[in-house]
Amino acid sequence: MLDKDVISWTVVIVGCAQVNRPSKTIEIFQRMQLEDIEPDEIAMFSALLACVHLDLWHFHNMRTHHPIMSKIEQYGCMVDLLGHGGYLEEAKELVSILTRSLVLVTQQ
Repeated sequence: MLDKDVISWTVVIVGCAQVNRPSKTIEIFQRMQLEDIEPDEIAMFSALLACVHLDLWHFHNMRTHHPIMSKIEQYGCMVDLLGHGGYLEEAKELVSILTRSLVLVTQQ
């Protein structure tokens, strides 16, 4: 492949995530960034899923470098990740914040 764009990188990231290769998923996601390719929502979601299977450090690193976490599916991954990491109070707090945010949006 001569021209690596966001689509080609995302396809590889999704493929690794789907066959349960979380370390490889994160590795490729990081290589994509080194190539100055901005990840799309699908790449972000797949990398988040990989983080669920790895550890909290990877998630914190992603969140620090990609503050575009705005989709409900991404927050669902975050809650799952916090729960798997043993951070149940933090997961509960995040759900509470999301619930309040959803109520405010629907009331407007």
